[in-house]
Amino acid sequence: MVVNMHPRIIRKIALVGDVRAGKTSIFSRFLKNAFSDEYSETIGVNIGKKSMKIKVNNAETEITLIVWDVFGSHLHGEVRRLALENVDAVIIISDVSNENSMKSAVDFWFPSIAETLDSKFIYFSLNKVDLIPESRYEEVVSSFFSMINKYGENIAREKVFLTSSKESYGIYGLFEHISQALGKSPETMIMNKLEFRNTLPSENEKKTLETVFDKIVLDVLSLFEEKTLPQEILQESYKESSLDSEDIIPEELDEFMSIISNKLLENKISPSKILRVTGEWKRLKTEVLGISR
Repeated sequence: MVVNMHPRIIRKIALVGDVRAGKTSIFSRFLKNAFSDEYSETIGVNIGKKSMKIKVNNAETEITLIVWDVFGSHLHGEVRRLALENVDAVIIISDVSNENSMKSAVDFWFPSIAETLDSKFIYFSLNKVDLIPESRYEEVVSSFFSMINKYGENIAREKVFLTSSKESYGIYGLFEHISQALGKSPETMIMNKLEFRNTLPSENEKKTLETVFDKIVLDVLSLFEEKTLPQEILQESYKESSLDSEDIIPEELDEFMSIISNKLLENKISPSKILRVTGEWKRLKTEVLGISR
């Protein structure tokens, strides 16, 4: 029997939302069926992929989802630009037990994503429902729609999912729904493709320590084809330093860079590549921050 097969489809999905909303837990649950109560802040991005079988016009095909778990701070625009380049769908994740997280999903993440992506390809994960009684689920959904309706967007109920990575609730249904929607069209879903720049913002944009930190992160990621290893290096260096990504000072970035350099050497990255990254940090200190030492 001949099976009608469509060509394999590859789509990119970005997970965004505030720190501690549960992005990395959802990422791990979907890709690895794993969960940990231990919190670890994502520095830069985690990238993974998973293939699923879907039906397109009654024909079976395979869709591969490239999933990006994005740094959760509002401040780090350069990393966010990388993650949103050529994205096909975005999942905005919020913590239902945290009112600020819910408001941020609606007031910060949704407007910023909707600037470049048709809202019909924006999905919402109202996450950590294991922290509230089931009797409150519909109340949470109603509250969410009350907040987002002020933007005049007709967000369909099917775009909003109650999830719990701890209980493995709602996550597979969310990704299956998105896969089916993305598989219906061979074209990219982008309205206006972002032109990602692996540089600092222009002279007209605000240059801050946060943008410098973004540049360091992106430079380290650029040293590798495989994204897992640099993410581990960034995470370990961040934990071992006194750096606070929300309140950065130059001395902490010096310490951060020193730890990263040692770890890159341990992982057999060539000294010339390491010098390129550390040299860029010295240049940024002088030209952007006005620090000559």
